[in-house]
Amino acid sequence: MVQFVIYRNPSDFPDRFVVRRWYVVQGELQPRCDAIACVCSSLAEARKSVAPGLTCIHRDPNDDPVICEVWL
Repeated sequence: MVQFVIYRNPSDFPDRFVVRRWYVVQGELQPRCDAIACVCSSLAEARKSVAPGLTCIHRDPNDDPVICEVWL
């Protein structure tokens, strides 16, 4: 499964929104992230970089505070 995670103000890109693509593979203990991230100045801009046709899953209260949304 591929999912896109939108972060707000992560430590490696302060004051920015960052989109990272994650791969969740059956049989692997940890998901894998692409080395390349999309760095944006707004949430709207970050959402435009997510693959079309996906569904937004809002953050869970237990997620890291920098996670805004997950798109599946």
